Amino acid sequence: MKRFNADARVLVLEADERLNEFGSQALIERADRELGPGIEIVVVACSGLGFLGSAGVGNLLHLQKHLRDLGVEVRLAGLAADQIEVLRITRVHTMIEVFESVEDAAAVGE
Repeated sequence: MKRFNADARVLVLEADERLNEFGSQALIERADRELGPGIEIVVVACSGLGFLGSAGVGNLLHLQKHLRDLGVEVRLAGLAADQIEVLRITRVHTMIEVFESVEDAAAVGE
């Protein structure tokens, strides 16, 4: 995990195959460890994610709910076409905004 922009309002969380394996609590704990004052957006960078299954989708939804309750928006970036299709079929794209790049997702106020 790392902060992406200079004003530190965005936290980038790198996703990998563990997104499909670990329970949502592990993902939430990873985000909570880095979440600091002033963070408005958590971008989950998915370019390292080869496969997005139902467990991964569920983990993303749990993360989104947890962070929404804290007033933090979750955005997804760097998804492959088949992963975007999974989000479209499950309608998750209506709950978590999807961006082509981390840079686009990290744009605060957009």
